[in-house]
Amino acid sequence: MLAILGSTHGLFFGLLLLLKPGRDTAKKIFALLLLATSIRIAKNIVVHASLIDPDIHIPADLWRNLVNFGLTHQFAIGPLFLLYFRSRLRGDFTLQHRYLLHFIPYVILLIATPWLTWPFWKFGGLWLSYISILLYYLLAFREFHLGKKQNLANRHTNRWLNALLIIVGVLLLTYSPALFHYLGYIGGAVLYAIGIYVVSAVLFRGGRSSKMLGDKYRSSSLGKRRLAGIRQSLERLMAEKAAFKDPDLNLAKLAERLEVTPHQLSQTINVLFRKSYSDYINDLRVEEVKRLLQNPDFAKHKIATIAYESGFNSLSTFYSIFKKETGLSPKQFQKEQQGEN
Repeated sequence: MLAILGSTHGLFFGLLLLLKPGRDTAKKIFALLLLATSIRIAKNIVVHASLIDPDIHIPADLWRNLVNFGLTHQFAIGPLFLLYFRSRLRGDFTLQHRYLLHFIPYVILLIATPWLTWPFWKFGGLWLSYISILLYYLLAFREFHLGKKQNLANRHTNRWLNALLIIVGVLLLTYSPALFHYLGYIGGAVLYAIGIYVVSAVLFRGGRSSKMLGDKYRSSSLGKRRLAGIRQSLERLMAEKAAFKDPDLNLAKLAERLEVTPHQLSQTINVLFRKSYSDYINDLRVEEVKRLLQNPDFAKHKIATIAYESGFNSLSTFYSIFKKETGLSPKQFQKEQQGEN
């Protein structure tokens, strides 16, 4: 029963975070991680459904599909775990198309779910999924310790990520071939249930959920005057020099121009603008594109040219961000503006 409650709580908690308004990438990734892990744990309950209630009867085909669906999510857990650590530790983190490559095995197996048989998992699939999670766990561990050395996050974030490493590490040991024989399916599910309740209690105690999950700098180590000073210099650089038009601009380069550390700059943008570095720069670029599209002098310019002029170095990224910000394609936006004029 504890395992059922834990997996249900994880699914509910993940959906709650995923559907919560806002553009915090770290929170969305954490929500997906919770959902993937909870679906995987729920598979254990399906396997032992008859032990929980002898009257439960699941048709063989449905049982096989549910088991395949649950096990397939093991190939999503590792990449999501690593991406969450990167999103929490890198101030200039943004989701890129290349990250989708990490999910190719997951997508292939998800599509193949109706045709997978138990021998696939027994003779290699389970081992591959475990090795996948272990490798991504080690990469996240490395990311965390490099971040600590470079002082990329505050103490609250470091404690939270350290706690996650411990919880996931215990679960990895539980599901390892060495211990799985003794603890079995339900042992891991029960430990996950305990872990998810501990995480929930820690996150929501004293309103710390935002600070740990995504808002890295709510308790800023920089004083208000220092934050205000960096903001003033940043806005002046953007207004007078249009620094955002540099397609190669990154957090480190911008911080160097402002004579502050990347951590201080990321902290200022997060606290005062409630955005990540990438969102802040892309918003400025979108505003520049909108300004040029409304300018009659640029009516004959190609939209691609205007995008590059505004600092975008990828047309696919530009179209995606512009549509997300305005709800319109650049061409639709331009036509609307011309209609008004």
